[in-house]
Amino acid sequence: MDKRTMYSLILHASPEECREMGALFSDLADSPRDDRFRSTLKNLIANEPQTEFTKALEAARTRVVAHNDDLRRTGWHPDQMKAKLLALGYSEKELLEPATEGAPSLIN
Repeated sequence: MDKRTMYSLILHASPEECREMGALFSDLADSPRDDRFRSTLKNLIANEPQTEFTKALEAARTRVVAHNDDLRRTGWHPDQMKAKLLALGYSEKELLEPATEGAPSLIN
């Protein structure tokens, strides 16, 4: 984790949350990073109650995955469309560059 991320956490945390994070980091600092350590942390994460933001984020991820799967199922996923356009004779350059100024490219 870089310092910028740590500063951001501190910026948005209360003094009590900062003390809690500090104690947690101190407790875990010298722990061996083995399978047991990872398993324990994964269990702790799984057992923590989710915040409203986390719930909304998970719901959004579920929607994106479903939409992506639907695009693939129907053949309209961008990867599939690119393959179809290349098979029709379009070049990579034609797919990536807009046909006219300010227009979107064929695959972006």
